Amino acid sequence: MALGERRSHARYEFLAQVQVTGDTEVHILSTANISRGGLCLQMDPEDSMHLPTGTHLELVIFLPDDDVVEEVSVGATVMRTVKGADGGIEGYGLRFESFAPTHLSRFNALLKLVQS
Repeated sequence: MALGERRSHARYEFLAQVQVTGDTEVHILSTANISRGGLCLQMDPEDSMHLPTGTHLELVIFLPDDDVVEEVSVGATVMRTVKGADGGIEGYGLRFESFAPTHLSRFNALLKLVQS
């Protein structure tokens, strides 16, 4: 891990759709990467969703091949905003907080697939 690196888990490239539910809005966004501790959401420049650090979200991660692993539901918290060169928001770093019952085993199966 690089000096100053705060992540405790390896990240893996992971492209999937995620249903993101906040207090009043539901959005479908894409992932950039995933780890045991969280994931990075990619923002569409036209999406107006603003997520301050500390915001609690409910996620449903949809897999490209749901015959292998079913979707995974998990609570998450916004930990950081990813900004682009132009200063616009490119994404958000989220930390997983709580998995729905039985979904932790689905997540472990998902992570095993991503790592291989």
